[in-house]
Amino acid sequence: MRKGEKMTDEQRKKLSKAMTGKPSWAKGKNLSEEHKRKIGRANKGRTSWNKGKTLSEEQKHKISVANRGRPSWNKGRITPASVRKKQSIAKLGSVPWNRGIKTHQIPWNKGRVTSTKHYGVPEPSDYHPGIVSKIKEVFGIIS
Repeated sequence: MRKGEKMTDEQRKKLSKAMTGKPSWAKGKNLSEEHKRKIGRANKGRTSWNKGKTLSEEQKHKISVANRGRPSWNKGRITPASVRKKQSIAKLGSVPWNRGIKTHQIPWNKGRVTSTKHYGVPEPSDYHPGIVSKIKEVFGIIS
């Protein structure tokens, strides 16, 4: 078979059988930092093969049908305790996403400024005085 020629079904099967079970030629090879930089420079400015392409409704439907019943990529994964602790520390002192949002307004008070206290959002003064120090103690944060 010459370069550029199409393989016959027989040739494909023979090659597939010969290559089955063998790892890729690149498996286990590590690129040097210089090599990675060269590859990056060579690819700079290139646009992705699918940039600007849009899927038809039929294509979207086919993809949707094909993915039905397939669980999410992170379903069943357990976040390690060390990561959860770091996330918890990072969130300390942050303001909740719904803090100060006025909800459940009824027509007669439309436009009036009402306190968020009535909607179950605690004011900073409502927090237990020792809660922040307790959290810092539990997570070993030194301030």
